[in-house]
Amino acid sequence: MTPAPSMQQKRECMWEYDAFLKKAFINDMRDFYKACKRRRKKQVLFSELEDWLVEALQDESAENEMRYLLNTFKVMGLTVTICSDRIYEALFKLNKQQRDVILMYFWLGMNDREIAEQIGKKTRKVNYIREASYEKLAKVLEGQKR
Repeated sequence: MTPAPSMQQKRECMWEYDAFLKKAFINDMRDFYKACKRRRKKQVLFSELEDWLVEALQDESAENEMRYLLNTFKVMGLTVTICSDRIYEALFKLNKQQRDVILMYFWLGMNDREIAEQIGKKTRKVNYIREASYEKLAKVLEGQKR
């Protein structure tokens, strides 16, 4: 039979656990603030948009036409605009899941863990999808170059 832990051992255990919780909390808060900072950089105020774009946003029937004009994709309820026609066409050739993973990773600045939480997959699967999509994009863009 093992002896019961002394009061000193109990205190040390509590201190270690307390330190662990504080460190975990600080890391979570740091990650949260970094994510907020990344998203703030990508946000645009309505007052900064051009008038024709605001009008087009109000007209639901013009959504498809505007998407074509602006080379945009919707991901996570956000609209991502692709400036390059070549990249837009290459992204359009990917399936929706591959395209969403690429857009979330490169344009929204999310990491694999955040993407996995959003789409309900494991982190390793998201990494695999992203790598395969990236290779497919490279091949498509290489083919467009010729």
